[in-house]
Amino acid sequence: MSDPVMIEAAAWAERLDRDPSAAMRARFDDWHARTDHAAAWAVIAQARAATAALADHPDLLALRHAAVARAALRREPRRVAP
Repeated sequence: MSDPVMIEAAAWAERLDRDPSAAMRARFDDWHARTDHAAAWAVIAQARAATAALADHPDLLALRHAAVARAALRREPRRVAP
């Protein structure tokens, strides 16, 4: 399985998230029919499922909140016109 096929599989995941229409699903099914594409899709689907399962884990939530706080502290304060 080549990296470009993995990149394609990830792109398909994004496309299907944005457009779950029957037409898009039919295009995906055509792409997915190849064995190497199906294998790449399985890897991407497993990674997405694992990520979703961890999304609400307290440690990960703490890291996300800390990152947002750091970003907010680095932002320049807005200046209000006199």
